[in-house]
Amino acid sequence: MKHALLSTLILFFAILSAAATPQTITEQINSVLPQNYPDASSVIISDKTEIVLEKDGSFSENSYSLVKILNDTSKKDYGTLVFPYNSRYQTITSLNIRVYYPDGTLRELPGDSITDSTMPAMQHMNIFEESFRQKSAIIGDFPVGSAIETTVITKTKPLLKNNYCETFYFQNSYPALFSQVKITAPSDMPLIYSVNNGTVDFIKTTEKGNVSYLWQAKNSPQIIPEPYMPSLADEALSLSVSTFQTWENASKFSYELNKDKYTPSPAIKAKITDLTKGLDSEEEKILAIYRFVSQKIRYMGSAMDVSAYIESHPASYTFEKGYGVCRDKATLMTCMMQTAGIKCKDALINPSRETNPSVPTVFFEHVICYIETKNGKHLALDPTMEFAADPEIGYAGERYMLPASLQGDPLVKLPPSPTERHAGKIETTAILNDDLSLDLSAEIKSCGDYETALRQLKSECQANVFKSFFEQILSLISPGAQLEKLEYGDPADLNLPFDIRLKTSAQSYAVKAGGYILMPLPSRRMPFDLLTSPQIKEWGSLQDRRYDINVSSPMECSIKESIKIPSGYKAISLPPAISVNGAVSANFQTSEKDGKIIFQGKISINSRRISKNAYQEIKNTAKILKNFERHMVILEKL
Repeated sequence: MKHALLSTLILFFAILSAAATPQTITEQINSVLPQNYPDASSVIISDKTEIVLEKDGSFSENSYSLVKILNDTSKKDYGTLVFPYNSRYQTITSLNIRVYYPDGTLRELPGDSITDSTMPAMQHMNIFEESFRQKSAIIGDFPVGSAIETTVITKTKPLLKNNYCETFYFQNSYPALFSQVKITAPSDMPLIYSVNNGTVDFIKTTEKGNVSYLWQAKNSPQIIPEPYMPSLADEALSLSVSTFQTWENASKFSYELNKDKYTPSPAIKAKITDLTKGLDSEEEKILAIYRFVSQKIRYMGSAMDVSAYIESHPASYTFEKGYGVCRDKATLMTCMMQTAGIKCKDALINPSRETNPSVPTVFFEHVICYIETKNGKHLALDPTMEFAADPEIGYAGERYMLPASLQGDPLVKLPPSPTERHAGKIETTAILNDDLSLDLSAEIKSCGDYETALRQLKSECQANVFKSFFEQILSLISPGAQLEKLEYGDPADLNLPFDIRLKTSAQSYAVKAGGYILMPLPSRRMPFDLLTSPQIKEWGSLQDRRYDINVSSPMECSIKESIKIPSGYKAISLPPAISVNGAVSANFQTSEKDGKIIFQGKISINSRRISKNAYQEIKNTAKILKNFERHMVILEKL
């Protein structure tokens, strides 16, 4: 998701400086043998973090990390070290880096080799904020077998007044031999905490009005990435901590930060009057305001206020400037909805990872709007989705969301988004000519996230690129298929369906064998299904899975195909029917009627997350779909 980095900027690499002597460190480094870690490019020998928390929410962080480099891949990764921070809140007071060479030589990087600059990653996210900065250290060349040691001390002003929350990871893509997190907090700021995806050692001590919490993990295996797996945050051994005692406290805190931002300016009121003029129903008004904010207010970052991770600009500011990040657009939409008499709240959500319901927090990746209509319907709308004609977002289904309110709302789990709401609908008509050439017309209709994806695809492609894209698709029908016509609407015009129509022809499409004709179904490979069947086939490429399959949204695609066959022929063999149901379903049926071959098919992905335990079922479905591609319609001359 394009906003995910905002919620993780305050997570740093580092850990408390160990008191080990150089000799002890050398022994630790030498004990790590590459043959014991055949899948790893490096090994985290020691990773420690110590945080001292103050009552106002400020804290100091001492960090230490020792990593051994096992091959050239990791050597390249560690050639330059980057330490991100936010200069508005944070100061890196000390940064020391040392390199231990295999021959026992120790090199310490001089301070003048460390540079300070704005973060280029934020520019890639279309966000400009000069306070997002990074310190960079160029290690230069060093031999494989070396170890990199970093020690960092950071001071952080209150990000959350009188509160603190964070997530720490004991596990990542490298093996970690020892990881430690220690947090010392005033006794009247008790921590709510949760260890996720495993167990660690824990000690809690009290001394002089403070409470120290210590978590330690040993020999955490590396996470080996897998296609379509959930985020690392969902799978890694991790620790979530917070001083918010309830979700209602977190909801109220978020609301208090922004409660003065919803006041509409005269210009906003005038725009609402203009947008809703002549609209009688609440649904029409919601749609009009949604489309204005999603399309006319650009998604673009700008300077941030205090507690910027969750605090927006005033609605009037965002309206006047015509741009903002997710929380700015959400606040403006909430302001406009409320002014129009619609119950609406800002809501925090994580689109790319799961939310841990046991630890209240206000650190989320994204901000959307949560509406309760007069007839009691609840809507989750994302004002950053510029090409969504249907404002109800599919990715939010089955996810937790935290509405911000004066009284404090509980965490809400949204219901599943119906599969049929996010669908592609394809209809093709074809003629198999006497010379065995094929003429085919196709129409692609869509709705929900399926349509949004097609609109987004077209918006990112020039006309010639979009045409080339469909020319490649036609090769799935026949290698010699020619695109004769391609029509589509304006992807930015959400008032009209984004339908795609095309015509194609293919010479020598079928094969004549004596008194028989062998003809493949044009849609046997579901060529015009751009989202569901390609994913299912790709999912089935692994022997087995270690992790669940992460799906952005439930989705389906149906097709109805009619092929007129040459006169004087009838079908004596048709492809077999398919009926597979489960996490992924596929249903195909082929028949003959009035001189036409009729093919009807539907493929559905029924959940946004598919259990790894269902993977063999997915593989079986992918195999069935692939086998179906080889079947022919056999026509016999009467």
